[in-house]
Amino acid sequence: MLAELLEVLPNDRLIYIHVDGAKVGDEFKVEITKNIAQDFARRHKGRVFLHCQDKNLGNRGSFDFALDWIYKFEERVILLEEDIRFNETFFSFMDWALARFESDSKIFAVNGFSSLGILPGPNRVFCSYTLRPWGFGTWKSRWEIYKKIEMPSALSPELFTLPIFDGVTVTEQFKTRWLCRFERSMNQIDTYDYPWTYAAWTYGSFHLAPYKTFTTNIGYDNDSLHTFTKPFFVRSLSSLKSYSIEGLKHKRLIKHLGFYDVTSDLFETKSLGLVSGRSQFLIAKIYSLILRVHQSFSA
Repeated sequence: MLAELLEVLPNDRLIYIHVDGAKVGDEFKVEITKNIAQDFARRHKGRVFLHCQDKNLGNRGSFDFALDWIYKFEERVILLEEDIRFNETFFSFMDWALARFESDSKIFAVNGFSSLGILPGPNRVFCSYTLRPWGFGTWKSRWEIYKKIEMPSALSPELFTLPIFDGVTVTEQFKTRWLCRFERSMNQIDTYDYPWTYAAWTYGSFHLAPYKTFTTNIGYDNDSLHTFTKPFFVRSLSSLKSYSIEGLKHKRLIKHLGFYDVTSDLFETKSLGLVSGRSQFLIAKIYSLILRVHQSFSA
């Protein structure tokens, strides 16, 4: 997967590659990955920087080490794991968003993946409560904040009285799922996106979410760390159509909209008054279909 990703990266980018050390039994696979990375770095000397670990740091440990390393040289970074693929608009969107929102303390990171395409109306960007690690960008300043905020070993529903939830009626389903996720990330699952999300909430920041997805994940097999089954809302690589972001640049940022996770993390907003759960997803799909039919008759 790494070789395929490296070959489609733009030629005008500085590329930092971090290869984690092998777990027991994975030495051969990791050695192949290192060889691929080393060959790529040799062929693109001057714009590719490589660091290979001698021991396995795990998902969060590898993430922390890699960003500490990269941020010695850069002020902003776009992160892609080896099983993430993107369309031709991805880097244009990231460049615009990382420049546009760098000084906006309400944005902690920029997601490349989105499931918001079910909503009618193009050219919109949203505030999401969730970091989507399937291709995202962030800044050194947010990274330094993240490192200072430690998730406690035990959390209570009081978490959802943080200022970031002001004006939002949070469902019990949302509370239960996220308390479970945070607890599992402390005790069972080695992942960085939940601690990152907790830090963002504590700081009072959202994640920027595009209207249409720019990325997808192709890593659904036994070699994957967490994603073994492809969710129903994940697009195939061939369906990631490129589109202009010029209209998006002039649109208002929409806050507190609950369609950031169509599987079950929906919550009610006072402004929308929609029901929570999978029914909210169906409402959006039906509304979108009605709108398209109406537009076809109006054309």
